[in-house]
Amino acid sequence: MKPFIAACIACVLALVAFLGWRLMYGEVFSDSLRVRLKPGMTTNEVISVLGPPSAVSSGHWVYTRPLMYNVGLVYFDDSGHFFQAIND
Repeated sequence: MKPFIAACIACVLALVAFLGWRLMYGEVFSDSLRVRLKPGMTTNEVISVLGPPSAVSSGHWVYTRPLMYNVGLVYFDDSGHFFQAIND
């Protein structure tokens, strides 16, 4: 009976570790979300898909998620239209 309990505890700990890793190092922009972003979209259209950015810098926006290590970057061209979103 003790080996069974130890195996159960090990499985639970492994699951918790995996979920913690996934939460911290997951992608900010899922594939289904990025598919909705089209080149040439205006900033208002991007906001309607992604919501407001966490930070705005020259030429790109930064998106963060609570408890997540990674960030998402949204890039705009010189005319202010969307051209790329990446998980970093």
